[in-house]
Amino acid sequence: MGVAPRRIDIIKKIEGVAFEEAWPDRVYGTYGDVRFPLIGKDALLRNKRAVGRPKDLIDVDLLERS
Repeated sequence: MGVAPRRIDIIKKIEGVAFEEAWPDRVYGTYGDVRFPLIGKDALLRNKRAVGRPKDLIDVDLLERS
């Protein structure tokens, strides 16, 4: 929905991680006064490894350093 850079992507399924695995480890972000859940770091890393695109593998490397 919307136009980049203020676009919201609604994703119904991701590679390498089931919803039931990711939900308990979610983290929260805020935008203004709105609080919303985000995928946790471990699940995000599993997803990016499963997708395996060059950009995702760079992200994995950067995330593992932080």
